[in-house]
Order: sequence, then C-alpha cells, then structure tokens
Amino acid sequence: MTPPHQLQRLLEIRWVNFREIGLFEKPSDAHTSHLTPVPTGPEGSSHLYRIELAAGASKRFFLRVRSDIQFYAPIFVWQPEAFQANQTLRYNWYFLAFGALAALTLYNFSLFVFTRDRTYLYYSFYAFSIIIYQLCMTGLGHHYLWSQSQWLQQNGMLLGVNLSFMSGALFFREFLNLKAYPRWMLWSCNAVIAYWFVSLVLLLLFEWAAPSGVYNALGTCVLAVGGTVILLYWGNVSARYYAMGWAALLFFTMATLMMVAGHLPYSETAEYGQMVGFVSEMLLLSVALAERINRERRQHAAEQSKNLLLQMEINRERENTIEAQQQVLRMEQEAKQELEMRVLERTETLEQVMSKLRAVNDEMARMSVTDALTQAYNRRHFDQVLQEEIARASRTRQPLGLIMLDIDHFKQFNDRYGHTLGDECLRQVSDTLTKVVTRST
Repeated sequence: MTPPHQLQRLLEIRWVNFREIGLFEKPSDAHTSHLTPVPTGPEGSSHLYRIELAAGASKRFFLRVRSDIQFYAPIFVWQPEAFQANQTLRYNWYFLAFGALAALTLYNFSLFVFTRDRTYLYYSFYAFSIIIYQLCMTGLGHHYLWSQSQWLQQNGMLLGVNLSFMSGALFFREFLNLKAYPRWMLWSCNAVIAYWFVSLVLLLLFEWAAPSGVYNALGTCVLAVGGTVILLYWGNVSARYYAMGWAALLFFTMATLMMVAGHLPYSETAEYGQMVGFVSEMLLLSVALAERINRERRQHAAEQSKNLLLQMEINRERENTIEAQQQVLRMEQEAKQELEMRVLERTETLEQVMSKLRAVNDEMARMSVTDALTQAYNRRHFDQVLQEEIARASRTRQPLGLIMLDIDHFKQFNDRYGHTLGDECLRQVSDTLTKVVTRST
C-alpha cells in the first residue's frame, strides 16, 4: 500500500537501444554513497520505473546506461492513468503506420514477382528495412518481436540503419536510372552502397559499429539531397517524385539524427515526424512507381505506334517494290512476246524469201538444163545424164540404149513457112516425145 500523501509516478525512458540501463535512487542520508535500484514498471516499448514521492519532497536519481552507439534518452514522468492513455494513443498510431508500410511492402513485392522489375524489389527491401528501423526506434520490436533475442535487442537499431541506407541507395540508383548519367554519379552511389554493406557485414560478424555512424548517416542524406537536385536540373522526371517523397522524410530524419547526436533538444514532432515522413515517402514513391509504369506504358505505346507506322511504310515500300517488279516483269514479258512475234515474222519472211529463192534456184537450175523454145532438156542436161547412165550401166552391168531422132525436111519446112511455124513445129514434136517416151519404172 502506498503511504498517505505519497505520489505514485512512472518514469519513462523512451529509448530502448542500450546494452545496459539502470535507474538508482540515492538516499537522503548524505553520509552514505549507497545507491538503491529503482523497481521497474510494467513491460512495454519503453523502459519504465516506479517512483514514489512524498508531497513537497525531493529525491535524487542516477541513470546509468551503456551503449555502443550515440543515443538520446528522453525522460517523462507520468501519472499511471495518463501513461496508459498516451501509450494507447501511440500504439494506435504505430500500428496504423506499420500496417501501411507492410501493405506497401507486400504490394510492391508482388509487382516484382509478376514484372521482374528490380526497382520493385529494391522498394520492397527499402520498406522492409524501414520497418525494422522503426520497430527499433519505437521499441515495439524489443517488446513484441525479439524480446528473447539478446543480439537483436543490442544491435537491432544498427541493423535497421545499415539496411535502410543500403537499400535506399539501391532504390535511388535503380529508380532514377543513374546508368544513363555521367559515371561519377553512379560510382558515388555505388560507393555509398558499398560503405553501408561493409558496415552491415562488420555488424553481423563482429558486432562492430563505426563511432561516427550518426554523422555518416547525415552525410548520406546530404548526398541524396545533392544527387536529387542535380538530377532535377538534368530533367529527370522521376527525380521530381523522389524529391517530393524525400523532402519531409529527410527533414525529420536529419532532425532525429541531430537530436540523437545532441545538437537539438528532444521534440515529439521530430520523434513522430520521422514515422510520418517514412509513410509519406513510401506512399509518394509508390505513386512515383505507378507514374513510371504509366509513363513507360505510354512510351511503349508510342514506340508501338511508331513501329506500326514504320511497318506500314515498309509494307507500302514493299508493295511499291513488288508492283514495280511486276510492272518490269510485265514489260519484260511484253518485250519478250513482241520479240518472239518479230522473230516469228522475220522467220516467216525469211522462209518465204528462202522458198522463193529455192524456187528461183530450182527454176534457174531447170532453165539451165532446159531449152527455152521447146522446154525440153538441152545438150547440157543430155551430157550430164549420159555420163550418169553410162556409170550406172557399168555399175549394174546392164545394157544401155540410146535413140537419136531427126525431123525430116525441117529446113525446107522452116524456109517455106517461116521460123515462127518452125518453132511451133519444134514445140509440138517436143511435146509429143515428152508424152510418148516415158520410163516404165
């Protein structure tokens, strides 16, 4: 039972990332240096201690902590009922924020599974890292998730910081397409990724953290701001959405880091503002990814239209080429037909000429062996045939007969009746002989 006139309070230390922590009370007796441990309060996402004060009295307390990283220790003194109300309000806000981050993580990871676009993978990795970081910052991870893991309780905060900055740099490089810009920008981003990767490996293997970790994180934020400004100046469309998403987050993150470093006093706005900044950033980056999908879809549609127009132009050129080839083929066929007709005509003409020539030759040959008056064979033909018949008779050993005819008193007839009737007499004699004297075989 609490004695009368005793005030019962809860002393809250809203930072759980210590290796050791203890609250001690120094007795009012000035002659003793003994410190009495203060009993802890109910378990939660903060370190709680029960203290009792008499009305108008004062007590001296000593807080002993040990940490491997820079820290801040905001201390609150609550009435138990007020603490419960404040904790319920904070938990409701935390669960709402973590629910939004988890939904965005799963949604973008599913997009990566279907599209195989690494930007969505890095976004999901980044959102998951932020969840780990915020679970450590708020103490919810220590209380609900890894209360049995001493390593995570001692190093979870550093794990979340290393993962967040490394995955954020990976997303920065992929989302803003740094490969399309001067190499020094890509190399700078790769150097940041390498630093946080090495820091993560050292933490996992040796539980080692750089003493200047807070300032390194501040430097990374400054580099991110500078890179975004440069990309905006160069006309990177995605950098506008990235800048909007990072504006509030960077402001509150730098305020939180400076508060942890002791350069700024504690402020609930800075404490909760970083969570607001993370949720806002994830939403805006998700919108930016959706806009990039739409922009790439429009570009793809434009490329398809351009390719379609090009294909249509190619088809028209092909059709024109085919039509020209067909026209050339038709011209060649017509020329060939015309040539064939001309050749045929020339051939027919030539055959006619040759036929006439043969006829003329035959006639000339006939005339050369024919008497012009009687149309009977002349002496030349007689001599030729006689030689042939003598040769055949000699070859076949057959007899050869020769008949010689003479027209009696022809000279007197010719002198008496004239040469005209004489010629007619000769023709009649020739015709009669031609009709009467024929070969039987």
